[in-house]
Amino acid sequence: MNGDPVQAHDLTGRVIGVAVTKSGGYFSIALPPGEYRLIEGTCGVTKRINVQSGSSTYVTMTIPNAC
Repeated sequence: MNGDPVQAHDLTGRVIGVAVTKSGGYFSIALPPGEYRLIEGTCGVTKRINVQSGSSTYVTMTIPNAC
């Protein structure tokens, strides 16, 4: 989806980074190494991720059709 807000939260719930999806639903947020919870802001889809130092982390978040 295009134009959806996405937030990256640390495990205490603090917002660490934000992005808005582009065409095809792609987004990018630069994060330091650690564990995060991504939250898509339109439908509330969440995904827990682990970011490693020196590498990219690719994430697929599936938005339900009913949303």
